[in-house]
Amino acid sequence: KGGLQSNDVVLTVDGVPVTEFKDLTNQLRTRRAGDQVKMEIQRDGETLEKTITLGQWPYREEYSLQD
Repeated sequence: KGGLQSNDVVLTVDGVPVTEFKDLTNQLRTRRAGDQVKMEIQRDGETLEKTITLGQWPYREEYSLQD
């Protein structure tokens, strides 16, 4: 919905590096549906910058854990 495709690799969210899934969830946990974030992604070997409007993310316990 937000412009990401299957197999896209998220490299940064608002300039903060994402190296693991928990990095992504930690960056997005305080955001709300409708907020916009800038993501740098890798798609088919190409690095792209996208402005993504966030949608509703279903709650899952593992998304709420911080290390």
